[in-house]
Amino acid sequence: MESDTQSDTESDTQSEVFNNVLAFCKEPKTAKEIRNYLGISSKRYVAYKILKPLIDLNKLEYTNKKSINARNQRYVTLKDKKK
Repeated sequence: MESDTQSDTESDTQSEVFNNVLAFCKEPKTAKEIRNYLGISSKRYVAYKILKPLIDLNKLEYTNKKSINARNQRYVTLKDKKK
């Protein structure tokens, strides 16, 4: 029972972090700016646990799509497409 509660709390926290990043990235931001905003020092954690999942969900996109590992890469929130 406790693990379900812990899992729910973790997914709520992750969802909150994702929403904060999406709100922050309405204007293009670097990974460093995002890390500083979140108060997280690990480049790897932010890249693989936050940025990559948001990109995979089509919520965030690279500003330099031709070179995703570019030193000056920025990330921007995709606008919801309403039909």
